[in-house]
Amino acid sequence: MDDRGLVDAVLDGDHDAFRLLVEREQVAVYRACLRILGRPHDAEDVAQESFVMAYRSIGTYRGDGPLGGWLMRIATRQAFRRLGQRRPTAELPADLPLGAPGSDPVAAMLAGERQREVGVGDDAGRRRHHVGDGVDRGHGGHDHPEADVVGERLGLEVGGRAR
Repeated sequence: MDDRGLVDAVLDGDHDAFRLLVEREQVAVYRACLRILGRPHDAEDVAQESFVMAYRSIGTYRGDGPLGGWLMRIATRQAFRRLGQRRPTAELPADLPLGAPGSDPVAAMLAGERQREVGVGDDAGRRRHHVGDGVDRGHGGHDHPEADVVGERLGLEVGGRAR
């Protein structure tokens, strides 16, 4: 069936004609969406949305070009629209410590950040941080015990003593 005949059949309510159009063009539409979006799931969604839009607006097809090209323009516009709606994402650092299966990934990430921030395990020229640095010890000369506990938990020097 030629493009004009297919469009006329769809406009007359022939659902099989639209099914034929989908079967004929679905691979090309999906591939175009995938090239733009780079994510198979997004490409599938946009391809499906494109066919729905094509069905709703098939009466606007003028016939001055191939039906596949008309459909492809709908799909690429939809894909670029979806691409513009994406939220920016950040790549995870390559040295992010990964835990054992079943471990808490958030805890592993926080442990890695803590190591990078305070220099635990990195004695090559980095300043060792002291939990007591900058802490007011003016309460009768006594240390703050909570600072010692935190320092011990982090494996830091506490009050000038290495833990």
